Amino acid sequence: METTVAVEPGLVERLRAVKGRPLRVYVMAGPGDVRGTFAHWAKGEDDPANVAIPYSHQVYDALRAISAEALVESSGRHEGETTHGTITVRARPRYRWGRRGVMYHLREVMYGLSLVWAAKRFRADVMLCMDDTFYAGLWLAKVLRMRVVMSLHNTFWARGTEPSGRRWRKLRWTGWAWRRVIDGTLGVSPEVVRQVERLAGGAGALKGPAVVQVPQYRKGVFKVEKPPGEGEPFTVMYAGRLESVKGVFLLLEAAVALEREMPGRVRWVFCGGGNAMEAFEAAVREQGAEGYVEVLGQLERDEVVERVRGAHVLASPTTTGFAEGLAKVPIEAALSGRPSVVSSVVPAVDVLGEAVVEVPADDAGALAEAVRRLAGDAAVYERARAACADVAEVFYDRRQSLATRLVEVLDGVLGRAGRS
Repeated sequence: METTVAVEPGLVERLRAVKGRPLRVYVMAGPGDVRGTFAHWAKGEDDPANVAIPYSHQVYDALRAISAEALVESSGRHEGETTHGTITVRARPRYRWGRRGVMYHLREVMYGLSLVWAAKRFRADVMLCMDDTFYAGLWLAKVLRMRVVMSLHNTFWARGTEPSGRRWRKLRWTGWAWRRVIDGTLGVSPEVVRQVERLAGGAGALKGPAVVQVPQYRKGVFKVEKPPGEGEPFTVMYAGRLESVKGVFLLLEAAVALEREMPGRVRWVFCGGGNAMEAFEAAVREQGAEGYVEVLGQLERDEVVERVRGAHVLASPTTTGFAEGLAKVPIEAALSGRPSVVSSVVPAVDVLGEAVVEVPADDAGALAEAVRRLAGDAAVYERARAACADVAEVFYDRRQSLATRLVEVLDGVLGRAGRS
């Protein structure tokens, strides 16, 4: 299986020699099934539950490339631990007590400090944090002489809605961690890096580098095929969690409006589960939209890929209530030769350019207008579809993967410090 690390061999050898022994890396992963992905990775295969190459898979590639001894702990809940080579994966679930008020903040502080202490007990040289944590608690890592690298997958505020007043003051203090403690940052989009720099008081104020890593895919998963023919309804697909903050109700509102204006011309497909599943299905029935809105629920990877082929456009209408780091759906649409309609909250234009049509967030009318334009003007649609080919290659470029960026950041953080 092809590795996702693409660095000069000399860099890897240099990093291996920093301590005169294998580096020890403690990884605090998110709540995803990192243990399941690890089991597939250990057998030299991809996790079939994921369309993209999982970020945890890429971290395992990086750790193996530098021959690191690593402990990976997930904030999800699962039993036991798994070891392959020099990497061990196990769970460290978040505490359940203190769900609100002062107790909630105390819980977050205690959990954050427990991560640092776990890293120290492992005798880690580096902490890699891939889950939200109590940033100020990372001062303990500095006291204990460990390096800290952050991997961020969400923004701190919804793009285009920079906070002010009391909310900004509550966020602003986290910049201290990037000025004094955090040695390197990996951001899933340019917007994430911009917000880190804003919190720190400017790029020059950062203690260490902040770089962008690009989601990665295997070639062959997506095939660029012509969209359905002219005799078929123009199909708009939503894939993701059915939640109000993800904009599904706004998209339904746009669907109802366009059906009144263009009866039978546009079909809408919603794929995914979520907390709002029942409420959304009820809303479809209340609007009498069953004839042109299809709710499919959670699908397997191959089913999602097949549905994308049958669509003309994909939609990511995320609201300002969610801090989106970088939605993968528009990327996967582009890899299939399909343009996307995205809200201004989704930082997709930076990486997808004209392959997406951006509309103001929280605006069902703007969503309807964008779909109307794509469905009604073949030239506009074909121009957006042609732009997909121009941006696709970067998502197969392992030089921009999380694995490669991580090795490069570690070289910058540990390599130069160790040689000086």
